[in-house]
Amino acid sequence: MELNTSHSDGKCGLEEVEKDYDKLLRYCLFLTRDEWDGKDLAQESVARAFEHYDADEIRPALLKKIAYHVWVDQKRMEKKNM
Repeated sequence: MELNTSHSDGKCGLEEVEKDYDKLLRYCLFLTRDEWDGKDLAQESVARAFEHYDADEIRPALLKKIAYHVWVDQKRMEKKNM
């Protein structure tokens, strides 16, 4: 699978995400209440965003929404495995 990481105007979509990564990381730390899990959640969220969306479609609100859904999925899996 190939990731589309550039805008039509040639700007890198990764640069756009980098600007908002700190906000996403703070949100993920808030959700997980753990530094390691928060960092993993933020990375997974960015990876899923680039997997499913073009770089110019990725906004901070979308990243937070993806992070929330990934976190909920992780919690469900933890419950299921207990």
